[in-house]
Amino acid sequence: MRKEDEVKIYPATSLQQGMIYNSLANPNSGVEIEQIIFTLNEKINIEAFNNAWKTVIGRHDILRTSFQWANTEKILQVVKPEVFLQHKYFDWNSIFNNNKENDFKEYIKKDRLNDFDLSKAPLIRLAIFRLDDSLYKVIWTFHHALMDGRSFPIIIEELFKNYDAYCNGIDLSVAETSQFGEYAAWLSNKDFNEDEKYWEKALEGFDRPNPLPILTAINSNESGYAREEKKISETLSNALRLFSKKNEFSINTMIQGAWSKLLYHYTGDEDLLFGTTWSCRYADFKGVQSMAGLLINTLPMRIGITKNKTVLQLLKEIRERKTGSRARWGGPT
Repeated sequence: MRKEDEVKIYPATSLQQGMIYNSLANPNSGVEIEQIIFTLNEKINIEAFNNAWKTVIGRHDILRTSFQWANTEKILQVVKPEVFLQHKYFDWNSIFNNNKENDFKEYIKKDRLNDFDLSKAPLIRLAIFRLDDSLYKVIWTFHHALMDGRSFPIIIEELFKNYDAYCNGIDLSVAETSQFGEYAAWLSNKDFNEDEKYWEKALEGFDRPNPLPILTAINSNESGYAREEKKISETLSNALRLFSKKNEFSINTMIQGAWSKLLYHYTGDEDLLFGTTWSCRYADFKGVQSMAGLLINTLPMRIGITKNKTVLQLLKEIRERKTGSRARWGGPT
């Protein structure tokens, strides 16, 4: 058997395991289901588009990955040498009504609630909509346990580079890339004893979650999610950028500061704890910056706050906590 024909098995990372648990505990809820939707103002060459996807999937193991947990001590990720990408094609060009946009939105909702069988690769699917002669929309749906947000542009850029090559009859030169499974195996062999000591000390004395009274009004038997968008003015946006630059705060730090203030307002607690998402792309692993995979982790942020603490003091404390935690990014969550 050739090496490229072998099934590869790696340990799942702790975050992957958590996402799988969330999916199994909340069936048909849309939990951990990601969708990338893009519009193409040109006629799609379907054959070239499918070939482009096939090439991308062949290059990145994570796109051929499923998960197994039966009769194993830990969840494993299994990489197949080849997979068949499920895709649906809808020709709505001949439909003459004003409901195309609403129908498309309804499809997005239903697609999100359609779970993957996590034991069968690929955990991705495509839906292509022809809305006009030169207007197409594509829904790329996948399970979040495969990839983080930094992976999206890596895959999409590569996809359309391949698509252009196939459309123009250009021979592709596909270079090898580092694989997420190899990173997961490397991560599983790291010694996290010092990380555990660090977090035990950082969380010492915190023994209960910060209660949000606003949640008591919500029926605990109900589930779901909502989305709300608020736009800030250009003047305020520019002021925030100037403030962050002057005081050397990242926008992320400022958002965490705002969230801390909000939690303090609603709970009255002076000892706050909430989760933050960290990138693991500065790990000492070859090719990690250009790798497709779930290269993030969720780490605790513990903040002390009082009504007398100024915004600058709060943001400096958050920055210091982030700096201290930076070397402790990879341990189990």
